[in-house]
Amino acid sequence: MSDEAKAVVEAAIEPGEEILWTGRPEVEAATSGHRPYGKIIRRVAIAAVPLLVLWFLPDSAGLGDLLEAVDAKAVFLVVAVLLLILVLPILKQDTGSRLDRYFRSLTYAITDRRLLILENGQIEVAYTPERITEPRISKRSTGHADVIFDRHVGEGRSSAMARERARVGFKALPNAEEVKGLIEQWLEDNIRRAEEDASDYLEPAPPGTDESSDRRVVVNRRLGLELTVPMSWTLRVRRKKKPYGTFGLDVARWKSLDGDEISDEDWNVVLVEGPSGCKVELEVFETTPTVAFERLSKNRLADTQRGKVIDSDPAIEINGIPGFTVTRRKDPAPESAAAAMGEDAIIKPERETVLHDGRRQVYILSSWPEESEPLERAVDAVVQSVELH
Repeated sequence: MSDEAKAVVEAAIEPGEEILWTGRPEVEAATSGHRPYGKIIRRVAIAAVPLLVLWFLPDSAGLGDLLEAVDAKAVFLVVAVLLLILVLPILKQDTGSRLDRYFRSLTYAITDRRLLILENGQIEVAYTPERITEPRISKRSTGHADVIFDRHVGEGRSSAMARERARVGFKALPNAEEVKGLIEQWLEDNIRRAEEDASDYLEPAPPGTDESSDRRVVVNRRLGLELTVPMSWTLRVRRKKKPYGTFGLDVARWKSLDGDEISDEDWNVVLVEGPSGCKVELEVFETTPTVAFERLSKNRLADTQRGKVIDSDPAIEINGIPGFTVTRRKDPAPESAAAAMGEDAIIKPERETVLHDGRRQVYILSSWPEESEPLERAVDAVVQSVELH
């Protein structure tokens, strides 16, 4: 961690954010193979071909007299213009120089909250644990390597610069394996901290103490909905026109529930998000059932996109409301395919819970980091707190 890189990061991060590691790319290693000299030489050679042909043609070709009649200055001017036409586009779009400037502007950082890529001292890329894909090593010919943790699919084919930006990560490092290990440890540490934060929500407060600092009760009196969520998790709401299981165009426009302009009439969907991929998204509609257990549990499209069913229950009850659940898990792809697709760094099973009290249907989609039993219990506790009055 160099003092210079650390100072750049300290000036850009949030108050209270702790720096764990900083670094910069080795510019020569990053730009190796992108210099324009080879292309220039090839094009100069192309321009020289006509002159060489004329030089070595025998006089019997009838061109000797023609060459003697042509002004040498005119020949030189034609050749110079031809060279400029061939070489200037390379100089104008010098990939090596552009990449050199780009990599010299970069600073990398791992903080207790985010993975950061800064350009000229400004944060251009910031990744929280739930956003990154499995960190993977991509070697460079110079002996250096990149640690890639995201890929922008479909981008980066037009130029070397676009390809570099499409592969997001810490690049041209001499110690890439070590940095990859730091990122993996960072993921584990974030899950452990999330478990500690969730413990207060999961464990009942001692008698006589105030629980309001650990829990928040969300109520929509119009729908008769009530649920309890961890106070530290984010909360957003929106209005949806049609329930899950029916066809209709749905554009998600989330709003903070704490806004003064939000009323019970404004929302029938609530999204609760915690750290490391914890999520509970719940919708409520007054409707006849639109989702059946058989449809959810035996769905080939869902098997492909969201993973195979690993658990299900056709008959559950939550606070007196009958329903069912289906849980899916997407298996990690083979190493080669995962590197191309960008597998999530955190495996997150998804559980669909459907409840119906005879008048209202509740559809809940929840997820959590697979390796954390406490966070699974925290997510499940949110789902189990749902009540309809």
